[in-house]
Amino acid sequence: MLNTREIAGLAWLILLLLAVLISGTTRKSMFRVLRSVASLPILVVFGAYFVWIGVGVYLAHFAGIWNSCMLGPTILWALLTGVPLIFGMTSAASDPKWLPQQLRTLLSCPFYSNL
Repeated sequence: MLNTREIAGLAWLILLLLAVLISGTTRKSMFRVLRSVASLPILVVFGAYFVWIGVGVYLAHFAGIWNSCMLGPTILWALLTGVPLIFGMTSAASDPKWLPQQLRTLLSCPFYSNL
């Protein structure tokens, strides 16, 4: 079950989505972005990512170190940490400092989210 903080966060996300949908120009742009994100190569990458997360959760549950109370944090981690990493991987081959920068960002996110 969701706690009050998660309910409030969902309410703000719904309000933000409604505000985007009300504005005509923003709505058109949003549909263009969604159309481009729904291309087959991107869907395959995200599908593989979420299957990987699911296999990890299943194995952790089988080992007794994950339970259903961890579902919310697991989803938040997958969306707020993993998805930006996937989008940032395009510069990984050309930038030798990419990995240290990403590790620094990943280690600082939990700190800032708990403030």
